[in-house]
Amino acid sequence: MPTDAIQKDIAKLISRRLVFVMGKGGTGKTTLSSALAFAAQEAGKRVLLVETEEGTAIGRIFGKTDLDGMPVQVSMGISIARVKPKEEMTAYTQFHVKSGFIAKRITGSRLFDYLATATPGLKEIMSLGRLWRWESERLEDGRYIYDIIIVDSPATGHVLNLLRLPKTLINMIRTGPIVSQVKRLDALLKDTSRTALALVSLPEELPVKESVELMSIANDEINMPVQIFFLNGIYPDLSASCKPQSACDIVFSDTPGGLYDSVSNQRAMGAVLAAARHQHTWRGVHEKYIDHVNAMASCPVVEIPFFFTNDMTLHEIRRIAKNWHTPPEIQGGVPHA
Repeated sequence: MPTDAIQKDIAKLISRRLVFVMGKGGTGKTTLSSALAFAAQEAGKRVLLVETEEGTAIGRIFGKTDLDGMPVQVSMGISIARVKPKEEMTAYTQFHVKSGFIAKRITGSRLFDYLATATPGLKEIMSLGRLWRWESERLEDGRYIYDIIIVDSPATGHVLNLLRLPKTLINMIRTGPIVSQVKRLDALLKDTSRTALALVSLPEELPVKESVELMSIANDEINMPVQIFFLNGIYPDLSASCKPQSACDIVFSDTPGGLYDSVSNQRAMGAVLAAARHQHTWRGVHEKYIDHVNAMASCPVVEIPFFFTNDMTLHEIRRIAKNWHTPPEIQGGVPHA
């Protein structure tokens, strides 16, 4: 995809108020969530980057291992926080139980801990409620505190339960003050001008298969279409940049040619050629999945290059975001209300 098209797609994505970055565990959700935060920062937005209770990677990346429910500013325009459902349930109970003594007795009991852990859907609704309140918070001058909230979502099965829950609760409870609140939350999630889903996958069979299924469920069942599909960890196409072509034939063929005779250190050259052939082979595998995703996706597909490192740092993540930098003339956004 041409660079200007990618920039426009990223600009459209970060114009939303709430972005869920989803995908199978280990596909790079945290890396892409952080890169989107830097892209939004470059576009002049105030960003809240959120990890769920199951994740701790964002805190580690930004050097905040004790991250909790209180947003912490880590860069000009970027704050990070961690959603903790039990803390949200405690605060909710203390708000609605007028007696502070009774509220503390309730939230400090073993039964409360059990209910907070075992009640189906409770974690999800508390997490969504926290995101909803962050999205609604405003400064004294009426502007939103955060222009965009980017959520490093839990693994695929959990995020589906998270997004399905408001509709399920509406159908179950039907009337009352809780339902009216949940309906407003559901309206936020289903409003494609305010909320977007971004999907992350590796160019491998299982992640691609699961991501395509998730995209179908999001589009057809949850009525929250995926806005962008990130294919992460794409190997470079060495043959496309290799000139003259005859040199590539030597590198990628099984029978070494005269190149060995002209190099004194044959062992070192052999290692280089083996590495090049390895990359070339995997690039061919990746192209198969690139073609498959492009054929199946109902949204733009953005390829993220493979980084040859064992530990993605903020430096590499900023490099990804730099490629997405959107010129002012194509930057969009929701106006400050």
